[in-house]
Amino acid sequence: MATVENTAEEDPGKKRLFWAVYIVLLCAFGYGLYSLLKHQVYNAMLWKSLVEDIDHRWKPYEREDINGDGIRSAREADEFVAEEFNIIFAGDSYTFGHLLKDPQQAPPMQFEQIMHQQYPEMPVKVANFGWSSSSPYLSLRLLRDIGKKYKPDLVIFILDITDFKDDFFYKNVIYKKGHYKFLIENPLLGNVVRDVARKTDGYTGWQQQLLGYPDFSTYFVAHQPYEQSVPFFDNATESLLEMHDYVTNELNAKFVVFMPPRHWQYTDNESPNSWEKHNYVTLGPHVLNNFVYYEKRAQQLPFPFVPLLEDFKATDVYPTTFDGDSHWNSQGAKLAAELIYQHCLRKTINCFE
Repeated sequence: MATVENTAEEDPGKKRLFWAVYIVLLCAFGYGLYSLLKHQVYNAMLWKSLVEDIDHRWKPYEREDINGDGIRSAREADEFVAEEFNIIFAGDSYTFGHLLKDPQQAPPMQFEQIMHQQYPEMPVKVANFGWSSSSPYLSLRLLRDIGKKYKPDLVIFILDITDFKDDFFYKNVIYKKGHYKFLIENPLLGNVVRDVARKTDGYTGWQQQLLGYPDFSTYFVAHQPYEQSVPFFDNATESLLEMHDYVTNELNAKFVVFMPPRHWQYTDNESPNSWEKHNYVTLGPHVLNNFVYYEKRAQQLPFPFVPLLEDFKATDVYPTTFDGDSHWNSQGAKLAAELIYQHCLRKTINCFE
């Protein structure tokens, strides 16, 4: 009996240890489950908001550098008058000037500063129609909505490597093509299906079948054989052709497209700590697919198309991007503006005729 009593006296300590370990494990499990559900709920809400607002533009005056039309401009539309030379820059976050807190450092406004320096007697105003994760087709939609208010004489579009995936996706959402109809009409359930397809795409190919493109990289067009990327280049080119028709026939302006490279397409020295290094293959075997495509197509297009790959390769400006992000820093944005200006002076382009 003495042995039993001694054992009983030890039980409370063991029980406390057991419950302490149990509570710690339960808390860890609960936190893990919460984190997982939080991430899933966030992704579901993000997907739902995107398909319900596919243009995802800035709201009027949402920031101090956003004007009444939701574009990054210190000027309102009524300050653009027909008697002056007005320029619209369109594109995605590179045009917008992502991470550049001063809107004057974004490529469009740096371009305006160059114009004022070179032609002080020429009244020039530039409007920045760029915004993050835009695409050629979304830019066309913006031009149709507010382009005439800015009375442009010239529309410059900056074509980014992400535009090929984004333009394909946005058009499919807008027109509810194929499986997109189910995803859009049932956004929360559709997100679950999309998430499963994305996570298993590497061995099932389900995302490819569902969304029309693979999951392995945002920049997949530059990391797969050229022939597989051509349909995405063709799709974006169709949008550019539509934009050219609208700019020419409705805005009575000149339309020019410039295509700069991402740093990983020509060097391994930029953005060494980029948060998205897992998404691109620096100097990979298919990394110049988009430049190969437009080298073949450029002469057939009814508007000037200018690749900037060789210009960026030849520059001694360094760095042109942020240490931890692939977007242009102020030097890179200025370089882009200078290169665009120099090409605009060429007789074959003649942006200012």
